[in-house]
Amino acid sequence: MYDELRRLCDRLPLPDATWHPYAALIAELRADMAGALDVLADRPQLGAALEAAVAGELEFDAGAEAELTAAYERLHRLPMVEGRHPFIDEIVPTLEGADALLVCLSRDPQAAAAFASSSVRAGRAAS
Repeated sequence: MYDELRRLCDRLPLPDATWHPYAALIAELRADMAGALDVLADRPQLGAALEAAVAGELEFDAGAEAELTAAYERLHRLPMVEGRHPFIDEIVPTLEGADALLVCLSRDPQAAAAFASSSVRAGRAAS
């Protein structure tokens, strides 16, 4: 599952900011997802939690680190694409995967703290 999520993250189309109203938010999402994947890579024991999150069996822990909560809120500010969008086959599973990743990390305080630490270092503090 990790490899598929990494592939989705790497292939997420980044639109041109001159015409796409969500270009900056999509770029932040990609960075958030990459950071979450880096944290997950160091914590293979979270595999079962990730699977549960993908299955919709877990919810985001509202008490998670501020940076992780900010990433989750950024994700949910993006509208879910539908209809005849040219990249729908890439975008929908990526958004769903990003959601599962952030939910998974929110359930583990050490993983959430690691995400927060990496976000601050990368300049993506809570916004």
